[in-house]
Amino acid sequence: MTWDITPAERKADVVVCGPANAQPKSAAAADSPQILVNHVGFTPHAAKYCLFAGQTPLAFEILDTATGQAVFTGRTTPGGPDLGNFQVGDFGALTRSGTFQVRAGSARSRSFGIASDVYEDALRKTVAYFAKQRCGPSESGYNAPCHLDDGRRLDNDRHQDMTGGWHDACDLRKLVNATILGMVGLSRVAEIHRPEWGRISIPAELRWGNRYFLAMQEPAGYVMNYCGGTDGNRWTDNKEGTGDDRPIHTEACAAVAQFCFIRAQAATSRLTREADPAYAAQCIAAALRCLAWCRTNQTARTANELGAAVAACVELHRTLGDELQGVKQGAAECGGTVKDGSPQ
Repeated sequence: MTWDITPAERKADVVVCGPANAQPKSAAAADSPQILVNHVGFTPHAAKYCLFAGQTPLAFEILDTATGQAVFTGRTTPGGPDLGNFQVGDFGALTRSGTFQVRAGSARSRSFGIASDVYEDALRKTVAYFAKQRCGPSESGYNAPCHLDDGRRLDNDRHQDMTGGWHDACDLRKLVNATILGMVGLSRVAEIHRPEWGRISIPAELRWGNRYFLAMQEPAGYVMNYCGGTDGNRWTDNKEGTGDDRPIHTEACAAVAQFCFIRAQAATSRLTREADPAYAAQCIAAALRCLAWCRTNQTARTANELGAAVAACVELHRTLGDELQGVKQGAAECGGTVKDGSPQ
């Protein structure tokens, strides 16, 4: 399965990024344009754009790095107010596979690929990075094992096992509202891309992350805020009850995070129900408990909250199938609507 998109969906795959030129500029090239292009590359039928700093339209070429020959020529157009002082080069008509560079005058971009599996390496590395970010009794985390004493509840000062999950970004925090998105992303890679290399590793990584998220769910159904925030952004001695146990913030996390939890549990249930039906049932039960709490306590009002609520109910619908009535009611009570049997 590839990530190619239709012309109507092109804007979803047009992110341009990077610093630009592969070689330092010489004095003669001081006036050459800066070139920005997606370093990862493009699938053959995706939109393909590059950016050039400046307001003057200019000609550009796409070079095949294997032959040095130009395989596409074009001319830039103004980027408009969204892009500011940049010209846009469109080379979406180039669909052949290979490794290429953009050239304009004496400037060249970094090399990039065009291939049906162009994202494979980036996806594999990104998924593998989750294992390095593991918190708790892992063998792969970058300082494993760590935080075996997570954590201490702030409401009653008692210990509750919150090991597992992932450190957030480049620190040691485990903020639910941020790290729950890892569950969403991993499940999307597994279901949309379906990489053979991730057939076992992605469900395993989901379960490692979910060890923390399931533990953060209170009997009432809501998910607590975090264990190890700014007040716990540190290593500990891994010994329970010695005074450096990281605090568990027991208040409910934000509405968007609650709905992302529901979405993550529904997707994880689908991905694990063949191999482990009991675990899949545990996940969907957790999702439904959280939805029941959200119906009463967490009505969605903002655009972000409404979007997260709808996404959560869509995932539940995909998992539950004919058991739709509860999801219909949940979507309506959380602020969404249902049309033709599907949450909108």
